[in-house]
Amino acid sequence: KKPEEDIILPEAPRINVSTGNILILSKVTRFENECKRLGVADRGLEEKKAALEKQGLPFGNYYEAFLAHENAVRKIKSTTMRTRPKANIEVVKSPMWNGEGWEDKTLIISAGGDGTFLKTALALPPHTTTPVLG
Repeated sequence: KKPEEDIILPEAPRINVSTGNILILSKVTRFENECKRLGVADRGLEEKKAALEKQGLPFGNYYEAFLAHENAVRKIKSTTMRTRPKANIEVVKSPMWNGEGWEDKTLIISAGGDGTFLKTALALPPHTTTPVLG
């Protein structure tokens, strides 16, 4: 026998992600975490800058990374909308999602790092067939 004949993989279920509900889970950036921790999350940008710099934190680096992440999430959403115009797309910050409501999702996109992806995967029950892309 040839080696490839020894391995039999079950066929993956076919899932239609062109329509239905798509969830984009976005991480919370360090900028957002620090602003929340310092009690300035609902304040203007100048107040956030002052609060972070008062703590000796690199406002510029944190804010630049925050903007880059938000732009990436917008690109993911717009690309998904363009390629799947009939889909219903929702963006949620990862800590705000506890895994509920996964049953009606045809696709879950994890927009963050390893932690966001793992949190997403762990929140889903083991028997789900909803694909998670990250």
